Amino acid sequence: MDKYNKLNSDPVLKKILATTQSELADKIKNIQDDIKYFFMKKEMVTFGYFVEKMDVASKYGHNISVRCYRDGFSQYTEFYKTLTKLLSSYGEYSKGVIDDGKKTKFKQNLFYHDLHLALMKYYPVTGDLKNSDGNDCSLYKGRFEIDTSKGINNCSVYIDDELIDSGVNYNDAVRKMEYFFSVIKKPVSGTQVIKKINAETDSNGKLVRVVGMADVIAMPDALFRWLEIPVSNEDYDQVNTEFDVSLERLKKFNFINDDYFSVSYSYKETLKKTSEIFNDKLTKSYFEKAKKGINEEWELDHGKINSYNTIMDGIKKELQMTLDEFSQRYNTINSNYDNMLRVITTMISELTQELKGFLRI
Repeated sequence: MDKYNKLNSDPVLKKILATTQSELADKIKNIQDDIKYFFMKKEMVTFGYFVEKMDVASKYGHNISVRCYRDGFSQYTEFYKTLTKLLSSYGEYSKGVIDDGKKTKFKQNLFYHDLHLALMKYYPVTGDLKNSDGNDCSLYKGRFEIDTSKGINNCSVYIDDELIDSGVNYNDAVRKMEYFFSVIKKPVSGTQVIKKINAETDSNGKLVRVVGMADVIAMPDALFRWLEIPVSNEDYDQVNTEFDVSLERLKKFNFINDDYFSVSYSYKETLKKTSEIFNDKLTKSYFEKAKKGINEEWELDHGKINSYNTIMDGIKKELQMTLDEFSQRYNTINSNYDNMLRVITTMISELTQELKGFLRI
């Protein structure tokens, strides 16, 4: 092609083709037209491939975001309804007034106990994020899987068990996994994310699957403080330290003497650390004291009752803010995606018409 381009740009040849009418000149012009047509068709094919891959990428990113916000919004709505209903029923724990109406008896520990039980449906006590009843307690459970069983240049990518892409190079698949986790960071205030990676091998020690997991967990700070559950953002950082190490290891795999065991070991350590931290925080909470004094009746004056009501109003406001943010983000991601599709569709249509026009010329 270099020789052809040099010959084609030769001023002498250009002058001959422009001024000479002969069979040879016509053949040269025909060959030039055929070569131009070939490259135009090649551009069309390349453009089509680009559009196809762009569509996969846009759907890929959109699907993750929508599932995270949609499922999170749905689960958090139930969480919100359960807790706000209980907080609003505080007056039902009253057992009458005393001291000429200056004080009111409350089964305060029973109220705390019931709040704890409601919260425990969304509180992990096992490494795989099950609650005390053995049920999943995540607002959203995301799973990203790279199937490497067919070779490093023929990987398949799954999100929540749905095939998203196939025939992908391993390094590209890991970059997609990075994007998956970047989408599911801390989606809204009042929640946190626990991330894990596991590497699975066959009986011969060959890597066959890499699985990334992300769980969005409710973390109502104000309610935790009131019930003396000392879970903090630092605890989540501690749980996620193994994830960061494992992700860096994945990037360096070359399928020659790789240490797959180190990734699976880190995964098990994450399970262990998660269980230990959340159970330890639970034992330090007010729950056991509330359970022991469940039948006690506290004598509260108006000032104390007003103080408790102010605390509960703050908790409900925080829960409402999280719910509103979930709703806003979910609606925004759908709106942005619709706008993006319109822009892409218009761009594709315009470029296709231009290319068709070139081909007709």
